[in-house]
Amino acid sequence: GNVTDPVRREYLGMVSALDESVGRIVDKLKENRMYDDSLVVFTSDNGGQDTCGSNNHPLRGAKFTLWEGGTRIVTIASGGVVPNKGQIRDGLFHIVDWYATLMGIGGVENGIHDCETVKLDSVDQREMILGGGVSKRNDFIYNLDTRTDTSIPHVTGYAAYRYGDYKLIIGPTGVGALWVRRDLLEG
Repeated sequence: GNVTDPVRREYLGMVSALDESVGRIVDKLKENRMYDDSLVVFTSDNGGQDTCGSNNHPLRGAKFTLWEGGTRIVTIASGGVVPNKGQIRDGLFHIVDWYATLMGIGGVENGIHDCETVKLDSVDQREMILGGGVSKRNDFIYNLDTRTDTSIPHVTGYAAYRYGDYKLIIGPTGVGALWVRRDLLEG
């Protein structure tokens, strides 16, 4: 291809291999007539690390930052239990919401804890994922790190909170706080 940067080429090769692997799993689900009863979720816990070939353009930041490039990710939900394929959901969804959402989709109500006093941060978002409803969230905490160890300054001592379209970041913004130039996507 036209990508000349060796680190970027290696990253893109890994993405292609992963895509092929997920495709094989989906093909096997279909071959074994299990796809119609399946939910396949492809997600991440953070944005890509720009020094390792990833690029979060047009978002600012990368992995280990609380900027959108380090926290906002794309998730793909597929399978027979997803009724409206090809639609985009843009509501707030925190990674911890997968617990309550998957439990709800699986028919397990109120979690699976023995102790009724457990308060979970997870919110059941199945109406948004499966039915096109709106997010049940208007806010969440991205990170709350009160450590003072400065040996790793870009991952300690910072916090972020989002309310609607606004985000408050407190502490050092760290490595990767810049926007990546668009021309680096090709090279």
